[in-house]
Amino acid sequence: LDSERSVHQFHDALVSFAERRVINMINISTPKDKQAILDYIGERYNECIYLYLNFCKYQYSNDKVTPYIMISDEDDCLNGVLLKYYDCLHIFSKSNNLYVDELIYFIKQHNPSVIYVNKTFNDKLDVYLKKNYNPHNMPVIEKQYKPEYAISDINLATSKDIPEIASLLVADEIFKPSYKSAKELEKQLFSRMEDGFGCTYYKKENNKIIWTSSVVAQNEKIAIQSLSWLSPEYRGKGLGKAAVSTVTNLLIEQKKRVFALPVESTVGLNNAIGCINSAEIVKWIRI
Repeated sequence: LDSERSVHQFHDALVSFAERRVINMINISTPKDKQAILDYIGERYNECIYLYLNFCKYQYSNDKVTPYIMISDEDDCLNGVLLKYYDCLHIFSKSNNLYVDELIYFIKQHNPSVIYVNKTFNDKLDVYLKKNYNPHNMPVIEKQYKPEYAISDINLATSKDIPEIASLLVADEIFKPSYKSAKELEKQLFSRMEDGFGCTYYKKENNKIIWTSSVVAQNEKIAIQSLSWLSPEYRGKGLGKAAVSTVTNLLIEQKKRVFALPVESTVGLNNAIGCINSAEIVKWIRI
């Protein structure tokens, strides 16, 4: 009995030690870290574009957005940034020799449904994540001004349009794995709209929405265009190219660089309208 008790005590001590390491190595960020985080990301924001824009916008003001910092236990240097956004986890690190035990423990604790990792750091997590997540390589592309593809009669969505748009998106096989429900996407779209952080455009035919495309994050210089959807009966007719380009053009006319992370099925469309490969991010979706 004493031997068994000793084993349990030893196990508890190890767990306690591991938890202390995690707390010491991965800490919730505080406002004093702001400039260090921005300096660390620097001009490589395209490798963590969602993390960067969400951090710039919300910083420490939104209870659904929590930044963390990874600190080296050897020299107290910043060697990575994490951002928890709702049920997503964004990870960015420039380190080539970082031990990832603490990070894996952190992922197990939080169990996010989606993880975004910059490609250059992804290999360090690949073995673990494959056990619980499916990977999707996502190029980060910069979009170009294409006025020849533009169409005129589009609508800027209001709050009353969002439930229908969210339902259409989540019903599509492309977007369904990334959201628990249409309600979850609704909340995110509403929040971005209210905060001036995003907006959604759409077009109707016969009183039905036939396409939509959103700005899901932006600041005064950069925007991410995403959630582009076209009704199946209108596909293959050039309308998708026109719709996506129209929203891109509007953003570029506002003097913004426009980025997107196209899924595999839309790479051809983006190549057709002329885009520049900027970086690569790996998106992991929980099995």
